[in-house]
Amino acid sequence: MIKAWLKRIVLWLGLLLCLYALWRARALAGDAFVRISPVGWLMAGSLLVAGWLFAVLAWRQYLLACTGHDPGWRMSARQLGLLLVGKYVPGGVFGFLARMYDHAGAPRHRLLWAGLAEQMVAVAMSIAVGGVLYATAVLRDLAWACLVIPLPLIAILGLWLLRHSTAWLPWLRRHEILSLRFPWRKLLIAASMQLIQQLAWAALVILLACELYGVDGYAASGVAGAFLLAVAAGMLAIFAPGGIGVREAALVGLASRWIGTEQAIFITALLRILNTLLDMGAGSVAVLSGKRMKNTEGNRV
Repeated sequence: MIKAWLKRIVLWLGLLLCLYALWRARALAGDAFVRISPVGWLMAGSLLVAGWLFAVLAWRQYLLACTGHDPGWRMSARQLGLLLVGKYVPGGVFGFLARMYDHAGAPRHRLLWAGLAEQMVAVAMSIAVGGVLYATAVLRDLAWACLVIPLPLIAILGLWLLRHSTAWLPWLRRHEILSLRFPWRKLLIAASMQLIQQLAWAALVILLACELYGVDGYAASGVAGAFLLAVAAGMLAIFAPGGIGVREAALVGLASRWIGTEQAIFITALLRILNTLLDMGAGSVAVLSGKRMKNTEGNRV
């Protein structure tokens, strides 16, 4: 019962905080709506949905790799929603914990490893892709962009090293899964999905920078790289709900190389709105998915 209440509290409190963030930014949203073309908004919406879809795909593969069972689309989407809205709850870890207790059919230690793998790769991938895009813009050389290709393989190598370093980490050794063969193929698919997710967000930032300010491709890539680096900073700052404040400060500082401070502040706030909309949508999917699964279980009984 306590576990069920934890999930409900995280989900509904996170959704309410998302709504509050959107209400605070309502004036900015109206300004952005006028400045971006209908086609631009259509493309932006498509990229947001694509980012969410590949995040669901990645989490599904992590669960399959670490638990040996396919959770299905519905459960994967619900658990991603728990994570995304849970980050707005002060403390930063409640979404992670609620997601662990949402999967009743798998051992907790395997769910712990799935969550750790996903979050570590997400932070590392955001830093790596952001750094590559930033370097491409600073050096004005597209060849640097090729460095994103081996990132999933590097991520798998990092997870393999983490698994074999548990001998020096007692708190992880108690939960390690060396009894399972290292599922590198499934993890490689998951990391590749996360890379595509990062690229979808980068494409969204490039689109907005071009639509709003008419910058060239290199400058837009630099702003996109700044955004991904700022996202990683926000994820690491677990003391800030949803990385609010930390992400914005980092993005304004890094993006000001190509756009003015006021422009950087505007696009930073706009990206926060879009991110919050996505999180709220993912949380709504989690609510609807949970109700549908309850109805299905009730009909079976």
